[in-house]
Amino acid sequence: MTIKRRKGTGHRPAPNTHIYLNKVENICLCLFMAFVILFLGGYYIHNEPMTYGGSDASCIVGMNPYKSNVDLWLEKTGAKQPEDISEKSYVKYGTKAEEYLRILFGLDHPQYDVKYTENNMWTNDEFPFAHASLDGWLIENETGRKGILEIKTTNILQSMQKEKWDHRIPDNYYIQILHYL
Repeated sequence: MTIKRRKGTGHRPAPNTHIYLNKVENICLCLFMAFVILFLGGYYIHNEPMTYGGSDASCIVGMNPYKSNVDLWLEKTGAKQPEDISEKSYVKYGTKAEEYLRILFGLDHPQYDVKYTENNMWTNDEFPFAHASLDGWLIENETGRKGILEIKTTNILQSMQKEKWDHRIPDNYYIQILHYL
């Protein structure tokens, strides 16, 4: 996956394409980082700096259908306990499937070397409160260019869910990927 500047519309790319950022998206990314710095910068819980990951990014900007930015703030400040979803069947399925989907991705895209380490945590030197837990990272064999692999499993149970995935990446996942980049 490569990041390139794009001219034209602000539509999201179809799966298995390059991600192109136009000026509007670059400005939004900068505003997002400024908001995050104000949202989390300088706050500490139990003498530990508050951090956020890719899944939190869409909450912060109000684009997460599962959790509001207020709920995230309450969780991060210790005023509310986060819901433990680790035992939910869809979470267990997605976690178990990641291993095999990484292998399938490597078979479908032999031009990439797919890497993964269990319980990885990448941090940002410039913004130490931002971190990423990647499902995998890619190295293009020919050029050595690096990218990320984000794996999602889903059940399409309603037409509204299908529309969210129709030739696009759903907003909350798109924001997660932008955060990782």
